[in-house]
Amino acid sequence: MNSVIGLLMLVTCLRCVLWGQAGTGRSFLPPNPTYSRAVARGEDPKEHLAKAEARYAAGGDSESSAGLLALAAKAALEAGENDKAKDYALKALRIADEVAARQAKRGWLKPRDYGAVPTVDFNANFVLGRLAILQGDVRSAERYLLASGQTSGDAVLRTVGPNMSLALELLKRGDDKSRETVKEFIQEIKRLWEKPDIFDKWLLEVSAGGTPDFGSTLYN
Repeated sequence: MNSVIGLLMLVTCLRCVLWGQAGTGRSFLPPNPTYSRAVARGEDPKEHLAKAEARYAAGGDSESSAGLLALAAKAALEAGENDKAKDYALKALRIADEVAARQAKRGWLKPRDYGAVPTVDFNANFVLGRLAILQGDVRSAERYLLASGQTSGDAVLRTVGPNMSLALELLKRGDDKSRETVKEFIQEIKRLWEKPDIFDKWLLEVSAGGTPDFGSTLYN
């Protein structure tokens, strides 16, 4: 019991630290071109990818493997392996669609809330959106951002928060429509937290034509 309480306290502290940095300009994670969390931690992104792929391989063909594959897609993006990132993301979405379809046939009212599907819905669409931005396809990136915001959330999203780097890139490279898309995404994703004050602050800044300091959320 004490170990469980200790773990919960650690997660709570981590959330406070990460979100406390957002919007302050004091992020403890240094910037890097691919918003790689591995680089921010002083780790090799290629090794981070290899570990993510190994976790997926160990998961076999289980329904939860789709979530691991989506995380491997994100690791591939951060490692600059863009073709691999796209392949992994699309495959993860196909698996998630199959899982959700099976749950719908079983009578689930919200089949995309099942298992690892929410993890896939956010991360795979996020990866495809970032890839679209790299190709100069702003309109596709907007669609993927909105699709990622439709997730019902998983433990990581609810604790640490969403990765906001795709939203930032749309604000930097897009137009007025992109800005409206980012506002819609923020409105959608903030429902996952009980105290979404930081999202309201971001909304005000984006509405005023500014670009928020997303802090350490760029590396989530």
